Amino acid sequence: MLPSPSFKNGFARYKGHSKHPKLWDGLVGAWLPSLGVQGQNLFDQSGFRNDGVLTNMTNDDWVNSENGYVLAYGTNKYVQLGQNLFENLDQGSIVIQFRVDDFSTIQEIYSHSASAADHFLRLFVFTDGTVGVNHSSTISPIHNDAVTTGNSVTVGSWNHFVLTSNGSQWEMYLNGKKEALSPLVGSNTGDWFSVLPSGTHDDRIGRLESVSVDAFFDGQIGSFSVYNRPLFLQEIAKLYQDPHAAFELRRRTLGLSTSSVMKGITKGFDASSKGFVELGAARGLTRGITELDAIKGITKGIRTRLGHS
Repeated sequence: MLPSPSFKNGFARYKGHSKHPKLWDGLVGAWLPSLGVQGQNLFDQSGFRNDGVLTNMTNDDWVNSENGYVLAYGTNKYVQLGQNLFENLDQGSIVIQFRVDDFSTIQEIYSHSASAADHFLRLFVFTDGTVGVNHSSTISPIHNDAVTTGNSVTVGSWNHFVLTSNGSQWEMYLNGKKEALSPLVGSNTGDWFSVLPSGTHDDRIGRLESVSVDAFFDGQIGSFSVYNRPLFLQEIAKLYQDPHAAFELRRRTLGLSTSSVMKGITKGFDASSKGFVELGAARGLTRGITELDAIKGITKGIRTRLGHS
């Protein structure tokens, strides 16, 4: 049995519960290990219920890191998100949190690929540590375009990466900063999911499979999200600061434990009881003073009458 999610104070399951509801606009997929897992399923928190299937993974691959729970990937270890999940998107954003443990080969972060053909959209880390996107097809329209970041990541370091496309150009943000892109092959076309030929495409984290390639990712991956729109700069900055920002509760009180709630209720009753006792004492004192004044008045009246008799 895999460990429980690490987002201890609860999290926003819907846009209306979120402290940052705008980060839900256009969200079409969100797989965050810290927020939901059951058995071999990695929950899709976007509301579209495309839960991922952990393939060839065990309890040892569920790692409690500085970023909460993450999944450790390697040869033959990947998450199958589904098929043709984003087929109709002609623009959007992909947001991912990752750590690479090996640069000896190209590391496949994510792919939307046809295993029976050579057409795909993939995110990868090149052998020099640069992060790239590759859009390729051997079927009309035939093309092969790839660009990489100007800066590199290092082995064992955690990174936050955002790829956006407006349908005509890619932009990349590495650890909150916009990158100057370098062509690896072809040009910066901004081609997105909808440009690929029709057919069955597997959506996978940690694996690229096609006719000519079957490769994996050696490292750890935390949050992975897909939007149907290019994210704004301030949204990218917010997600860099907190990859779970979209799922932060508007009211943290919803995450209080039962014991904390009961202590609060008990304290309230104790305060009320004390108030009632003090109020009763005050009323008793007032009543006593009133009765004493009455007795004094009666005594004075008797003495006055006796003095006149």
